[in-house]
Amino acid sequence: VAYGARALTEFIARRWCSADTSHGRLWGWVISNEVNSHHEWHQMGPVTVDQLATQYEDQVRLAWSSLRRYSAHARVYLSMEHHWTAKNHPDPLKACPGRPLLEAFAQRARERGDFDWHLAFHPYPANLREPRTWLDKVTFDDATPKITFKNLEVLTKKLSTPELLYEGKPRRLSLTEQGFNVTKRPEALAEQAAAYAYAWEKIARLPGSIDAFLYHRQVDHAKEGGLRLGLGQLLFQVGPAGVTGRMAACAMRTSRIRLGTSISSVFVRTAPTIAMAASSVAELSGGRFILGLGSSHKAQVGPEHGVETTVAELREEGAEEALFRLERSSHGCGGSSDFKNAEHVEREHEHEQREDEGEIFHPVGADIAAHHIGHELV
Repeated sequence: VAYGARALTEFIARRWCSADTSHGRLWGWVISNEVNSHHEWHQMGPVTVDQLATQYEDQVRLAWSSLRRYSAHARVYLSMEHHWTAKNHPDPLKACPGRPLLEAFAQRARERGDFDWHLAFHPYPANLREPRTWLDKVTFDDATPKITFKNLEVLTKKLSTPELLYEGKPRRLSLTEQGFNVTKRPEALAEQAAAYAYAWEKIARLPGSIDAFLYHRQVDHAKEGGLRLGLGQLLFQVGPAGVTGRMAACAMRTSRIRLGTSISSVFVRTAPTIAMAASSVAELSGGRFILGLGSSHKAQVGPEHGVETTVAELREEGAEEALFRLERSSHGCGGSSDFKNAEHVEREHEHEQREDEGEIFHPVGADIAAHHIGHELV
């Protein structure tokens, strides 16, 4: 397992962190997600804080050592959510507060030979459904139950304490996930905007301490526990009328909002079917359409659609190949749609261009932004 993990991290580091920029180049690497809620987000069973810190330090050190072979400047970040000293799960072996985990991680790193790790933090409001983060019941000392934008300076001060310094300098901080819920109050949108501005002002008052601010999502997600964190777009889940049917209806009744699929499975529709439907919605919306592709879940692809496939086949085929087939289908069927992959799809082999088989439908000439949304396969 250890050999396989190192081989994987070496491949990733060589491909996206070396001097060869043909595949793009990445500088900030967040290792895992919200590790202090390890049972839910770190895919780890019941463990103590010390056991979690030991495992995570091994994992982060492995990634760091691989990256350092190809870049002297790439940064690795730990990932934690906003619980600082507060209990965040009924079972203490399934989650832990962030502060003791951070301290245990730092201690283990020093014992093994310190390295330049940094922190990616998610300072959501204390109540995820209440966007007015300035009302959070938190304190401005290291014993605060949670760290939100209201008391963000607690975190920057912590990273400047002697036991966390690296070569005399504080660890870097990136805010890699946060969002503000839109409630049902009449002033909800104004409150969300105010929360965003409040967060930005807090960051501005901590100059030189924060590398990045990444808002959680541009659009609401239909299956995020009722939270509405999006800023102004709408992604559809499949409904009774089919996802493109619903978007077509919305496209004809709206003029500014962008529309898109969240994950449209590449295994339950043929490439020409996806291309024609996407082109139609793009035309009706005046270019406001985003095509989201993914492999979906095995449970949906199989039982719901009767497609026999394995997880391995889902991973092997993937959305990257589907994007190529969409491009080819659009032009091969007489269309002129341009499917632009926002994530820069890389293909290791060349494909033969098939001969034009004649015009089957009139081209609509729409430019469609296509993107691959990663999805866990179970």
